Amino acid sequence: MGYSDFCVGKSSEVTACPELVEGALDYSKSFDGYNTVGLGPCPRLASCEILYRKNKPEKAMEKIMGMIKTQKQIIEISKMAELISQLLQKSLSWVSPGMSTFDLDAMIEAEIDRMGVIGSCKGYEGFPSVSCLSVNDQVTHGIPDDTLLKEGDIIDIDLVIERNGYFADCSKTIGVGKISKEASRLVSVTEECLSRGIKAAIPGNTLGDIGFTIQSHAESNRFSVVRDYTGHFIGLDMHEDPMVKNYGPPHKGLELKPGMIFCIEPMINQGWRSVTTRGWDARTRDGKLSSRCEHMVLITKTGNKVLTSH
Repeated sequence: MGYSDFCVGKSSEVTACPELVEGALDYSKSFDGYNTVGLGPCPRLASCEILYRKNKPEKAMEKIMGMIKTQKQIIEISKMAELISQLLQKSLSWVSPGMSTFDLDAMIEAEIDRMGVIGSCKGYEGFPSVSCLSVNDQVTHGIPDDTLLKEGDIIDIDLVIERNGYFADCSKTIGVGKISKEASRLVSVTEECLSRGIKAAIPGNTLGDIGFTIQSHAESNRFSVVRDYTGHFIGLDMHEDPMVKNYGPPHKGLELKPGMIFCIEPMINQGWRSVTTRGWDARTRDGKLSSRCEHMVLITKTGNKVLTSH
């Protein structure tokens, strides 16, 4: 489920803060903690009580250690990743022309119940369904309804599940029946962006390296990268800080360390990158197609391990 790029106020209520990610979450070369040089109050919101840990490196270390999962946590989160992979593969196989997204969501919810897990999207800040089903120009957070899928559409199925306090998240866009060459190219390039982003997710690289790799490939194919929604860390909650952006300069942001688990989920538009959001519904501003795919990635000592499969 895509992470929204906005700050909602006090630190205990933060959904995401780009300045925090870009500044306070930089590692220092001189010690195993944050680079806290020159950091100060959040520049985005004068009344915001988010403070960079300028004089509190011990608090910064607590934050970073929370991003690194224990061996037990990795095992349990990996089990959930296997389950959501099975669920997504079944969900994708059910897609066919003439069915409504509401009916597809009902089938997914029945399977979630059968598996004995919780569909975390349902009830999340009022979201009404277990799945986000985004069709054609919908970028993310599509609410299932009586819309009938038709030949030539593309649909992204985005799922989140939880059991015993462990979470997994995965998505993929596919065509409904036969789709146009341009739609097919968009879906393929989005998957290539994900693959390239995963290759950049290795120890010593940064979150910025992932975003730069994804953006470079998308734009070299004359597509654009959505800025409003991003990937995120995951495992003990559905959305964990920091954001995993699909754009930006290389060698910036958090340095990747073994034990980190996060979702890389490029959202690539056929036309402009601009998004119009009304409530949950997020669509391309120009009405052109959008494609998204997502994997959970574990950083290991020697590289990474993709925990989910499509």
